[in-house]
Amino acid sequence: MNSTAQKIYRESKAVSEQLLILLRQLSGNAPSEMNPIWHADVSYSLRESEEQIESLLKEIRKCRKLVNSVGVLLCTTSMIEKVTTEYCTATPTSKIIYTYPAKRRDNYMMFDRLMLELGIPETVAQAELVRPHWPAMQEHFQQLLAEGKNVPGGVDPNKTFNEYDFSIRKKKGVLE
Repeated sequence: MNSTAQKIYRESKAVSEQLLILLRQLSGNAPSEMNPIWHADVSYSLRESEEQIESLLKEIRKCRKLVNSVGVLLCTTSMIEKVTTEYCTATPTSKIIYTYPAKRRDNYMMFDRLMLELGIPETVAQAELVRPHWPAMQEHFQQLLAEGKNVPGGVDPNKTFNEYDFSIRKKKGVLE
């Protein structure tokens, strides 16, 4: 396995374990700590820590998405149906992702049409009391296509992109 990928895994695992110990300490101290300043400072520090970790997670996902895209395209052009390594078995997958107005302010006419086709009352749609859930909508679109149906109105069939991924079955751990 690639040594950089193993190092990232090893380091992230070690940091996660250390942070869990510290978080448990804070959680244990919180009920008995009677100083509001302590609570405010800890809350602030945790919020900032959360933002750092979310930023790191975005970078990890971005890198993984790039690796998946290139890997799946390599498999597709080489007509490889499955990649078997010492660590895992990876099956390349791809699916069409449809974009749609997730908020009314994005495109109120298309949003209202989509909501109407999904059976959402007009007053509810216009007040934006309901918003489409991205993963559920993508599953719904895939199901419609599998049944030979069109995506609902409000979804532009020309605004799509492909999502490439590996379906991975673990054989052994990253560091084994």
